[in-house]
This record gives sequence, structure tokens and C-alpha cells, in this order.
Amino acid sequence: MAVVEVVFTNAHSISDQNGLVNDIPLFFNIFNLSPAEKWLDLLKETLDAKVALEEHQLNSSKVLGRFVGFPGAEKSKKELTDLINNCIDTVNTFAKDAIPINASESCTQDDLNELHKYFELHRGPRLNPGWMFVSGPESVKNALENFNLYIHEYEARLRSTSDEGATSFSKLDITFKGPKRRLPLRPEDFNYFSPHSDFGGVYLHYCDVGKQVLDVYYDQDSAVGVDNIRPLEFISADFDIYFGMSNKQWFGMDYKIKLEHWLKDHGMDPRDPKLGIGFLKIGQMIPDARFKHLDRSEFLSMFSGYLNVKSIHVHGTLDWY
Repeated sequence: MAVVEVVFTNAHSISDQNGLVNDIPLFFNIFNLSPAEKWLDLLKETLDAKVALEEHQLNSSKVLGRFVGFPGAEKSKKELTDLINNCIDTVNTFAKDAIPINASESCTQDDLNELHKYFELHRGPRLNPGWMFVSGPESVKNALENFNLYIHEYEARLRSTSDEGATSFSKLDITFKGPKRRLPLRPEDFNYFSPHSDFGGVYLHYCDVGKQVLDVYYDQDSAVGVDNIRPLEFISADFDIYFGMSNKQWFGMDYKIKLEHWLKDHGMDPRDPKLGIGFLKIGQMIPDARFKHLDRSEFLSMFSGYLNVKSIHVHGTLDWY
């Protein structure tokens, strides 16, 4: 079993209550599963090639990694509205009325579904991108990509529980710059998908354009169009780490029955594993004695001072044990 180490840094060198300064390494056991092993090979290849991580805006700083729903880093509905509308303005300056609607602080899920439709239209599929994404300047391409990300952040806020707020879905997306090498999932790999998300879980990143089946169901998205419902079919070196609330308690028999009815109503077979319903988990954070006295909220509060990926390392079993 390999171990992946992700080092998070505190750019401001502020010591927390535990005396940790600058860096926090977290360690993750990677499962002995075929898709996890293929992902690990791609990760090693990407790290060996020294491919840089993608930068994202966090408050007033640029950081490596996309941190969503962490204390002090949550975006308000007003901030998300402004960010989405700024992206729309950039796109519409290039092509008048390409996105003819705007976001507001009162957006519902239906409103966000309608907005997301224009991302799918103008970005286009990964292998057949739209003319705007092909011909537009870098500013327009970036605006389209960010338009999509901010919509999903707004959706996460709408899904947040009242007690936990935005942190109920805290997650980190770690994505690499440039063209990505992708390996197809094998038919048997789809058996590892699950709708469950666990605190500290490592998951394959969705490296396509469109929406996965479970997201379409969550959002009750009637605007997406059947051509844009795309299960995850490829593995890249990108990955996600979930720091939100574990959600197994939400997926009882009532949920399963409703999901099966919805799938059938939309012409999908609930027994078809290739639908890739949910997430493909490839690893789990190793319990750390430094943080054993902290509950999830306390851990996130401490960790929120270190929202920047400094480095990633792969340790073989012999290295670790």
C-alpha cells in the first residue's frame, strides 16, 4: 500500500495553538484497487515531470489547490454572485449576449442549472470544445472555466446544512496545469463507485465537461440536456480530498428508492454500473496523533490557516513502514 503525502503551507508564518508553523503534512493510504493504482502511476509520472499545480483565488491571495467551504475561506452569496457575473461580463464582451442571464443573491438551484447550461454550451465537450473556447482569448477561456467553478461553489452553499454551514461540504481539488494524460476506466472499475463521501477520503477528480449522474439528480437539473450527462470515464493525476461531513446516514432505503425512480424516469438503468453513480474512492487520510483531540470543526478551524499546497510526495510501502 502506497502512501501519498500532501504538504500544506502557511504563507504568513502564523503559529497556531499547537505550535505548528508554516507547514502541515497530511498522509493518505492509497488503496490496492486497479483504478487507484492507475491513478498513482499517473500522479508519479506528473510529479516526476514537475508539472505545476493550478492556481486558484482564495480571498486576496493566489494559492495552489482549490479549497471550498473552509472556515475563513467561504464565499458569501454576494461574493459568488459578483464573481459569476464578472465571468459573464468577460464572455459577453467577447460575444454579445452569449450568456443572456445573470446570477443574483437569491439564485435557486434551478437558476444555477440554467446558468450552468451556458458553460456546457460554450465550453463544449473535452474532445470537441465549443468555438468560443477554441477561438477566444485566454481571458475568455479562463472566464468560462471559472464560471463553472463558481456555480458549483454556489451550489455547495445551497446544499450546506444549517448547523455546519458551508463547511459541511468542505473539499479540496488538486489539479495540474496543462494537457492531461487520461487512462480509461475498465468495466470492472465502475463497481467501486459509491454515493458516500467520508471525511479525509481521497477521490478521483472529475476530469470531463458536463455533469455526473448524481449531481444531476441532486440538482434536479432539467436544463442540462441528456448529452451533457457524462459519468466519469477517465482517470487523470488530479484528485480531490473531502473534508466535509461523512454522508452515509443520508443514503437510506428511501433515498435509494427515489434515486432508482428518477433514473428510470430519465431512461437510465439503476443496475448499470457504467453510470458511475457517486464517487470513486482511492484512499483515506491516516489518523494523526497531532490532531486526535480535535473534532472535525476544530480540525478545519486549525487547518484553515494552511490552505495552500506546498508539495506532494509518494512513499512506497517500504519507505513508510
